[in-house]
Amino acid sequence: MNKNIRPTIFAFIGCIVILTIGGLVYNQMYKNYHANQAIIEECFEQFEGESEVMITKKDVWSPVICEVKN
Repeated sequence: MNKNIRPTIFAFIGCIVILTIGGLVYNQMYKNYHANQAIIEECFEQFEGESEVMITKKDVWSPVICEVKN
């Protein structure tokens, strides 16, 4: 029985680590999504009369950038 307990404990700890990392990544994505939504809302309110507004995002973790397209 002792031979089977050690791999089971390692598997359990590995699962906990994977779930923790996944939860942290999900939480950060959730925060970034809401921050980007607020930036986009503010962008459209600020540049309401402009003809074209360009919203860009450089990579996955960066915030969106709002600028008037000339």
